[in-house]
Amino acid sequence: MPLLTNWNDEIRFEVADDHFERPTQVQDVQAIVRRAHEQNQQVTVIGAMHSTTECIVGSGIVISMKNMARVLSVDREGLTVTVEGGVTLRQLCAHLKELGLQPPVVLEYGNFQIGAISGTHANDTAI
Repeated sequence: MPLLTNWNDEIRFEVADDHFERPTQVQDVQAIVRRAHEQNQQVTVIGAMHSTTECIVGSGIVISMKNMARVLSVDREGLTVTVEGGVTLRQLCAHLKELGLQPPVVLEYGNFQIGAISGTHANDTAI
């Protein structure tokens, strides 16, 4: 049974093995969500665990994005990058640095996952 803790170790809780998913591709996420829908279960997606509340405690399905952390493409001309949701800002910056590029905004929190930043409008970024 996975023990989940937030970034500063103040919040700790366990998730049943059969409710904790670690997809590696989009099709896995689709299958997990489909199954949860068929079983009338809630789904929560977790990233780097920066929450300060116990917002995912419950009996639903928890999806960890840690195994979906690939930079898929970089369009130099269009200045866009396509990544999976589990890529951290630190990983993105390191990848882009090798190409002589960087995001327009670089937060102090390098382990934030891009999926969480873009999905929650974290810190009013323009990534």
